[in-house]
Amino acid sequence: MAILDSSAVIDLLAANTRGKKIKERYERDIQATTVFSVHEVLIGETGWRREIGRVLLNQLEIFEYDKDAAEKSIEIEEKLRKKGRLINQTDIFIAGICMAKGMPIITTDADFKEIEGLKVLMP
Repeated sequence: MAILDSSAVIDLLAANTRGKKIKERYERDIQATTVFSVHEVLIGETGWRREIGRVLLNQLEIFEYDKDAAEKSIEIEEKLRKKGRLINQTDIFIAGICMAKGMPIITTDADFKEIEGLKVLMP
């Protein structure tokens, strides 16, 4: 089981080359995402595309941002800041959830590779 990042969900919905590779390589692992990805995916869509996004997201377990994820996010951000490699705050929150759950992330966003200890799966 792995957690889908927003970028992966968007590519799956678009059925583009990256989305097809994600489905082909990780279909059995695609079971969850985060509350942040729900927001990032749906805010970028309207009409029938938003509804298709909801259909896909409703098939996944949605992980919330809780105290354990917050603790992990703090660790991640402090390490990145020390290295001078800070990334998007929402990505830090998503990574915190993944690490708190002990799960890899499926993404097309290379920024996640900056996070020490996070298993990153890419197409």
